[in-house]
Amino acid sequence: MITSYNADSGIQEKYFPLSCLPKPLEAFTDEAAAAIGVEPAPIALASLCCLAGCIGNSRVIEIKPNSDYRPASIWGMQIADISAKKSPIYRAATEHLKEKQKAAFALWEEELAQWDSIPRDQRNEPEPVCPQTLVDESTMEGLIWCLHQNRRGVIVIKEELAGWIAGVDKYRKGGKVGSGDAEQMLTIYDQDHITVNRKNSRPILIPNAHVSIFGNIQPAVYKACFEGKLSQNGLLQRFLVCAPPRPLYRWSEQEVSPEKKEGLGHLYDQLLKLGSKDGNPVPISMGDEAKERWIDFVNTHGAAGDHLAGMDGAFHFKAEGHASRLALVVHCARYVDTSTAGVTARVDLQSINAGITLALWFLSEQQRLRTPPNIQILRLVEKNRHRITPRELCQKSRLHRNVDEAEKTLREMERSQLLESSTINPPAGGRPSMKFIISPEGYKLLDR
Repeated sequence: MITSYNADSGIQEKYFPLSCLPKPLEAFTDEAAAAIGVEPAPIALASLCCLAGCIGNSRVIEIKPNSDYRPASIWGMQIADISAKKSPIYRAATEHLKEKQKAAFALWEEELAQWDSIPRDQRNEPEPVCPQTLVDESTMEGLIWCLHQNRRGVIVIKEELAGWIAGVDKYRKGGKVGSGDAEQMLTIYDQDHITVNRKNSRPILIPNAHVSIFGNIQPAVYKACFEGKLSQNGLLQRFLVCAPPRPLYRWSEQEVSPEKKEGLGHLYDQLLKLGSKDGNPVPISMGDEAKERWIDFVNTHGAAGDHLAGMDGAFHFKAEGHASRLALVVHCARYVDTSTAGVTARVDLQSINAGITLALWFLSEQQRLRTPPNIQILRLVEKNRHRITPRELCQKSRLHRNVDEAEKTLREMERSQLLESSTINPPAGGRPSMKFIISPEGYKLLDR
């Protein structure tokens, strides 16, 4: 479903690689996308972030023994305007966790009421802690407190990420960006220890701080991020992004079946049961075939980026880290789907291949976002034996939802002298079609 990513072309196939997902998530994503009327990518990304948050800091993938471990935390964002059905997407991915948290909150209120009823001098137990998996925190102070109470980690879900980004990126006293918020978020992304010192309060130590994030952001806000500090300190490059075309609004009777919802909910529940080892993450090593594939990927991907610099290089090389995290999440989810013994088996070749394929798809999506549409189409034509029909463009490009839209774009590029057209007459009669080839001006644009 996806081509090998090429840093020079930035070309990807049209469809998200659903087959790389754990089977329950694949089935859920397929049905939910059809029911909502959107592409599967944002549903898959939101669900992967939730799976990662359910694993929390219980597991890490071992890249090198005793020196290089990667956490499961995933940060994802959907880039879309207000008409992109964003709310139904994140609600579909989080529905089960919200219901689970609602029940846990009700139980906590009962325990708190019982604790409050005991006279202070007779209380032998500390105040009950409110358990949270999903949080909607826009401030670092609030997030730190959530992590202090939920040491396994949390999932930040933001219907709009603009406020969170503004909080991290804004200037405060002394000219410092976010008063260290960005630096703390970078530490959290690596699931490192955090020590928080506050005036008039005791220090807080949060070991193995885990935060997974999913949210939505509008295209103009995302573009502005490249002009701010987030792109310079590396925070932006840590997000997996998807930017599906605006969906068509049509009525559909299709719904997500209870079985598919239960399948995804089962993965969430089982991953939340994974325990740590003496308060530290359990390292999961790679199998022999998986390690061989990983080494090949690191070398091949690294060589493909040797000539890249600046933002292109930053996004390209971050894909290696994304691949390892995605492989860990897929592996844990696959394992708990069929076993109740906890995740102890080594990461296998299937999970490594899935992590690599998913990471490269998201990388190509990022590349597509930063490439002008005309260049994208010219590169696609070049790859398609230097010619293309409107139907082929519709099949291979995410820029177009139907053949008419594709033909309109190709005609506009012809008027701009980037393409040339000719008529294809079927040998046995039938309706003639048009094919478009790159013009000399188009090749000049590609060579710049």
